[in-house]
Amino acid sequence: MDLKEKVILGIKKILFRIKLLRIMIDEILNYQFYKEFKKNQKKVKEFHNKHLGGRCFIVATGPSLNKTNLDPIKNEIVFGVNSLCTGLDKFGINCDYYVISDRVSWKRHSKCVLDLDTNLFPCYVAARHYIRDKPKNIKKEPYLIKGDGSILWAKKFPEDISRHVYADGYTVIIVCLQIAYYMGFKEVYLVGCDCDYSNEAHFDGKKAGVLTENRLKEGQHWKRVFSAYRICKQAFEGEGRKIYNSTVGGKLEVFERRNLEEAVKNPKNRKMGK
Repeated sequence: MDLKEKVILGIKKILFRIKLLRIMIDEILNYQFYKEFKKNQKKVKEFHNKHLGGRCFIVATGPSLNKTNLDPIKNEIVFGVNSLCTGLDKFGINCDYYVISDRVSWKRHSKCVLDLDTNLFPCYVAARHYIRDKPKNIKKEPYLIKGDGSILWAKKFPEDISRHVYADGYTVIIVCLQIAYYMGFKEVYLVGCDCDYSNEAHFDGKKAGVLTENRLKEGQHWKRVFSAYRICKQAFEGEGRKIYNSTVGGKLEVFERRNLEEAVKNPKNRKMGK
């Protein structure tokens, strides 16, 4: 065996050991997550139909937020996601609920989010990272949510989010909608859901960082997102509920549009079950 072959064999052995180590770590994390998840189920169940018949506003992180007057929803039930925590002072709103599902958002914003006085739902990969990181001195224990497959495969909502949600909908908003449905909201309004990465940035000017140039050209990402949104629409409307798009501009046309001023005119469903 010449030197080159020895080097190649040595590299293969190292890679195999690294892979084996990763598998072992994953199994340990899975076991830890399962234990935490089981302890957490009863807490999550308490949210079932908590806001039955009410309305809420899910605020995403699109650049349109910089053109949006969020004053009308200051006294409404608000869901925040991902990097929104960095703009809450700027927009003058608070979040009753907060959802993070992906590794990048958790890595960048977990400290910011854990400092909020909110009901935090780390889901899927973010939940695993929470268990692994074991943050200390947090204001409120989060509600861990297990992710189980893609909503595009399931083509429906889960019956019980304390058991799992369908995490792979290509946007955290899909998870928010499943949680809002479980809580019993009759009307959900989406804000800052631009569904447009043509400028590749969020409201804070930070690059989106989720699409390669080829995928952006092909539009495959948004095609899948819109398909997931249609499943959400069907789930809500099948129960006589409604999802509205209150985003300024953007390319999301799956849902009926309604501006925020018009949405809050009717106080009937405000803060129900708060």
